[in-house]
Amino acid sequence: MVVKTHTDLAATPRTLGLHVGAHNARQYFPKHTNAVELHLDHLVIVCTLSPAFWNGKPEIYDERLSSWLYSKRDSGKLNPHASTITLIPNGESSFRILLMREDRKDPLRMGPSAQLTKVEVEVMGPVEVPKRALVEENFPLRRPPLSVATLNAHDHSALAANY
Repeated sequence: MVVKTHTDLAATPRTLGLHVGAHNARQYFPKHTNAVELHLDHLVIVCTLSPAFWNGKPEIYDERLSSWLYSKRDSGKLNPHASTITLIPNGESSFRILLMREDRKDPLRMGPSAQLTKVEVEVMGPVEVPKRALVEENFPLRRPPLSVATLNAHDHSALAANY
């Protein structure tokens, strides 16, 4: 689902959140869900949904989400104005956030398709490729057997080997 960033001007300090839209709220969120799980890069947060979410203001605000969105703005990965973001369903009441940059050719990007340029290529006929003999030293056909170490009954593997 495609959503937009939205600033809550009534909050102090200003909180940046997501405007989901009424249609998306009905389609992707189970009726009267109290919270939603958001996957932000390597971070997973649970955001509570206000009662207004179901009463005409389908918006998600959370301090952690706001900080993450502001950090993406500061790094230049997100527009300083209202930006388009994709929420990809990742289970029940769980979504993964994908930033959509205007200059990126993203298959999930919703919007006007880029203008295609048609290029005609004149085919001259079949192309002959000279055959070269494969040299076995460059491309060995068999790999040499690898040595495998085994542990005796009284030996213990080092802890670092498990990580």
